[in-house]
Amino acid sequence: MSARRAIAALALCAAAVAGGCGPRTTSALPPALARRLDAEGIVRRDDDATIRWTHGGARREWDQGVASIVLTRATFVIHKDARVLFEVTPANRSRWRVRRDHDRVVVGGAGGATRASWSWRPRDGDADGWTRAVRATLTGGAAADSGS
Repeated sequence: MSARRAIAALALCAAAVAGGCGPRTTSALPPALARRLDAEGIVRRDDDATIRWTHGGARREWDQGVASIVLTRATFVIHKDARVLFEVTPANRSRWRVRRDHDRVVVGGAGGATRASWSWRPRDGDADGWTRAVRATLTGGAAADSGS
């Protein structure tokens, strides 16, 4: 193989590898779930947010990763593409509460039985608005604002 062909082949391989390393988003939803959330009325969305999952009893631990959040008037979903990590629906929303911790929004168990919580810093910087909107969804209120 000539030097010119070797360089061209190397460049082609590098381009193929680099193409798979570009920015990746977690916002893709399965079509059925996307239709359901659209029908419920999306109030807020935060794609590719840094999410922290805190769990454990006396010895609290946490894991952090990137995921997307969709809030409708009836449902709160944290997902990583088609994989739903956490979902609050009208059937289970009484088990969850939302609070603000400085610039973070925290959704955690309403009682002592659930020791897990999910939190994130909204990318739009509106932790107060997110907290109000999530609270409206969790309480079944119609006051969920459409801030983002």
